[in-house]
Amino acid sequence: MRLFGEGPSRRRTHDYWRPIYDENGNYYFIPELISGGEGKSNCMKVITARDKSYNLRPSFNKNSYFKSYFLICDFRGFFTDVYYSFSKCTFSECDFGASLWHDTKFSNCIFIKCNFSPATFVRCEFRNCKWLSVDFSGNDTILQETVVTEPENLIKNIFETPSEIIKKRNIDCNFDKEKYLSRLSETSRYILINHQNIGKESDYYSALKQYHISYMQWQRQICLSKISIKKHSFYAWLSLSKNIFEQIAVRTAGFVTNWGESIARPILIGIMLLMIFSAAHFFSGADQQYISSLFRSFNIFSLAGYTLYKEQCDPLQKAITIANLCIAILWYSIFLSAIVNRVSKAR
Repeated sequence: MRLFGEGPSRRRTHDYWRPIYDENGNYYFIPELISGGEGKSNCMKVITARDKSYNLRPSFNKNSYFKSYFLICDFRGFFTDVYYSFSKCTFSECDFGASLWHDTKFSNCIFIKCNFSPATFVRCEFRNCKWLSVDFSGNDTILQETVVTEPENLIKNIFETPSEIIKKRNIDCNFDKEKYLSRLSETSRYILINHQNIGKESDYYSALKQYHISYMQWQRQICLSKISIKKHSFYAWLSLSKNIFEQIAVRTAGFVTNWGESIARPILIGIMLLMIFSAAHFFSGADQQYISSLFRSFNIFSLAGYTLYKEQCDPLQKAITIANLCIAILWYSIFLSAIVNRVSKAR
């Protein structure tokens, strides 16, 4: 590995919204590679020295790293000449923002306060990695045919600018929150699109879940920002109400189908609802025997026998019957969409 003294990147000295930014100017990212680990050549660690400034360039003396520790390092240039592999490595306060990686594997690595914007990864893999306060951007971080397992862990750990820095720079909190949620939505959508043809099914549906949640949170924050500055407040309140209703509907459907991944879960939930309404009909006095209430609930749930019971005079029994019908319609709409998704392979 060759070391070059080119000084810190602008992302460390000016970009306050990135996790690698140090407003006090304590930049000591001087990587020196030394061997360790009881003489094992594949066990490396990086130590840093103060008052110097070197940056890592793509001139590695080896292409496989195991249990390496990279502290405050800048990766610059094209890492495309060989297939690099990092296993159980730790990257702390590293900047990948000026690098291009091809066919690189990161396995069981830990990324702490690292910047990935702008960076490009082509046919790379991030498998079973842990993330803590990292900076990804849906526009600047390019993931092309790149696998990111457990994307939910990544999305939830995207860096948010500390409130102390926001207040110090007189930035509107609602505006900053809106930008942060926008990055979450864009990044999760990028990962979702990237996993349409590669990766595991579970990772695809995890990215789908995070995209829907982050997008709805972003839309809600836009409404709150307009309300805070009293801009189109009536329409903002109307949009906020619609957004809340949409969140409830989407989260409910997502929970029932495990965000499209499961068919067994909606079937089990349907059976549970059938039993609950059977008990409700029985204890309300609609039937003398529980088996009759079970048939009643099944007829209503199948949407075929509702007309047999719609003329009930008792208000409680009538309310239970209507609720049974409404829940059945909602369940059918969710269950059928899950069936179509699984059979037609919508991804």
